[in-house]
Amino acid sequence: MNDPYVVRHPRTGRPLSTGIQRRKARKYDSDEGPWLKIPIESILDLARGEISHVLIEWKDAEKRLTQRDGVMALPRLTGAQRHAANSVLLEVLQSDDSDLRCSALKAMPGCAQRCSDGLFETLEELVYDDEEVVRKAAAEALVLVADTHPSGVEHIVQNAVRSHETVLREAGWKAMRLLADDWPDRATELIDMLLREEEVDLRARSAKLLTRMHKHGSIATLDAIGWALQDEDERVRAAAAPVLPKLASTTPRMTMIIIEQILFDESNEVQRNIIKALNRLNAMDAPRLSQLVVQAARHPAASVRRSAVQLLIKVLGRDEARAMAHTLLRQETDASVQEKLMEIGKDETLEGTERQRNLHLAPVDDAVDLNRIEPEEDGRRV
Repeated sequence: MNDPYVVRHPRTGRPLSTGIQRRKARKYDSDEGPWLKIPIESILDLARGEISHVLIEWKDAEKRLTQRDGVMALPRLTGAQRHAANSVLLEVLQSDDSDLRCSALKAMPGCAQRCSDGLFETLEELVYDDEEVVRKAAAEALVLVADTHPSGVEHIVQNAVRSHETVLREAGWKAMRLLADDWPDRATELIDMLLREEEVDLRARSAKLLTRMHKHGSIATLDAIGWALQDEDERVRAAAAPVLPKLASTTPRMTMIIIEQILFDESNEVQRNIIKALNRLNAMDAPRLSQLVVQAARHPAASVRRSAVQLLIKVLGRDEARAMAHTLLRQETDASVQEKLMEIGKDETLEGTERQRNLHLAPVDDAVDLNRIEPEEDGRRV
């Protein structure tokens, strides 16, 4: 197999980033174990139970493998045999033996890579199986297949996060995190639906996922972020707020629009992240930043005003910030904010220390030493 082509810098020869992220291959339970030693021609018969066992050499000893091991070996079947493996797996998933069903669920992610016909419909039934051990195995399988077949299990995930059973609900949220990282378009669709739910916990946990998707930057994702940050419940807004500083680094203009809408939010967590985002914004990238900082300097919360005042020089320049500080001082009541405004409003050329005033003085010509001037004769310097 040929090595992949690597894009390199024409001068340094170093590899260049192409922006393509290669996802790490995930390891499944069926990838390691004694079943790897089962002869290919015996896998289907053993998995069906048509033969009782197979003897193999494993770790310097003879080992007896049974139907459960044959089921775990099904992902090894490729090509034309993958359809037969799929049929056998579906049969075992409906078995009366709970141990066999668990083994089939462990083999499912590997088999689904080759043929997934009917597997996800069966998985949807098994996450509600009567046996707890089977439900747990199904929940684990759901997380694994969600990473590779998001469209096939999105309906199961959507119901799982609403489940009252802890194992299934947490598996659903783990699958959602994987979707947010690797399949943001699919995740955005699910998050958008969950943000409309009445249950606050569903909305808050969905909003928290948005902090993982700031680099995606699609219109749908940005809409979901804006929706979450304007939720009626403070817990939902606080869960989404940490996305703001991250968003400021990738889409500054959109961040400005969102901050304008939520600037006067009363949540401490939202206020803290608004200030973080304002600190990361550049006035050149977001021309409205100066107006927004001045509005924040008039915020009802003293902590927000204090942080905004510290940004005045950055966004306005020293002279304009000094004039604005004098204006804000007329209505400021908090002592700590007043102190910062007075510091900004001070004219160092008049009110500063001697050293500060000297820094603003114009440079003078070098002094002339009269003793070193030579006498002149007939109007000329000798």
